[in-house]
Amino acid sequence: MLKYFPGYMAEYYLMYEHLFDEKFLSNTVINILSLGCGCGVDYWGFHFAATKKVKNHQKSSSYTGYDIIDWEYRDSMGHDKHVFFETEDIGNLKKLDYDKYNIIVFPKSISDFPDEVFATLLKAIENTKFKKKKIAILCSFMTNDSKKYDFNRLTRLVKVFEEQHGYKCLDKANEYFHMKDKDVGLNTVVPGFDYTLPIKKTIFKTLENCPNFIENGKSCDQECSNMNQYPILKTKYVNYAIRRLKKDQK
Repeated sequence: MLKYFPGYMAEYYLMYEHLFDEKFLSNTVINILSLGCGCGVDYWGFHFAATKKVKNHQKSSSYTGYDIIDWEYRDSMGHDKHVFFETEDIGNLKKLDYDKYNIIVFPKSISDFPDEVFATLLKAIENTKFKKKKIAILCSFMTNDSKKYDFNRLTRLVKVFEEQHGYKCLDKANEYFHMKDKDVGLNTVVPGFDYTLPIKKTIFKTLENCPNFIENGKSCDQECSNMNQYPILKTKYVNYAIRRLKKDQK
């Protein structure tokens, strides 16, 4: 996680900033549903982007993250009244818990769900009566190798909104966003982004800071030998798609 944290947070910042620049959800309360949220890094990306782009977002937005694992180091950035983490298997959902979500985000997670769980999620979305006329789906992809698989799932999700709820997708089915030059530093595309040298050095020497390693002079687990990972500070992992869904007023 420490290796990927800067790259993921920067990507989610860019993804949310991109959505806000579209002015698609202007002048509306933002209610986010994050599926497979992990420790909530996408919320941090939203927070920093919304601080610049959305007026009074701390009071006019909510975030609900679902993950089957109860991560210990989640942080609501001091907004406990508006940020909720649900430790639950989405394979158990019959419908979504809230009908006013207008951003549904998959933070590097859409390909993680087993087929039967993703099918259950589609059914839960089908069974939910959405009250918002505009909904944005944000999907961050893991790698180029899995993009075809991810696109297939995203297309199936959009199809449920179109066929079961009467929304129209305003974006092309094969459209996604990435950096042409994947060796560009994150600090050049995200204003104010900084991952200082002391932090980088600490992460690169994580194993050496482990009490068991210090005491025994070796790893207590074979997997621990891979703990020293230089953090990702370039844009090579930035791959995301935005699907804007709009329902005609009746």
